[in-house]
Amino acid sequence: MQMSLIKSAHEKGHFSVKRTEDHLINEFYIPKLKQKIEKCISNCITCILASKKQGKQEGELPLDTYHVDHLGPLESTNKNYKHILCVIDSFTKFVWLYPTKSTSSQEVISKLEFQKSVFGNPRRVISDKGIAFNSKEFDDYCSSESI
Repeated sequence: MQMSLIKSAHEKGHFSVKRTEDHLINEFYIPKLKQKIEKCISNCITCILASKKQGKQEGELPLDTYHVDHLGPLESTNKNYKHILCVIDSFTKFVWLYPTKSTSSQEVISKLEFQKSVFGNPRRVISDKGIAFNSKEFDDYCSSESI
């Protein structure tokens, strides 16, 4: 009964919590009214759709921004891999791990080329100031790929 009263008062104009509370408080006593109104409004489809942001803001798209870093050195494998290049999509938090023999910019570029062949280039790459990511070769690669 209480929720139907709250829903009815809210749907008269899809009012805010405060305004819905003001409408109800004069005529009814409902314990924990504010919390119940908040719950009602959070489940209101009309309010959800009306408050939804239109489109995506720049930087809020999958595969738009990568965070990259090296892990290691680790124990060498039988193929002599000692490091892992970690690539994380900023939006989805999806992680790609690539074994590498060193932390050189050539290896980073080759792994990003592989990544590009599957997913295309990101708009930007964010990294720590590691040697591979600060090299002229990596800067030239990013410039040539419009990253």
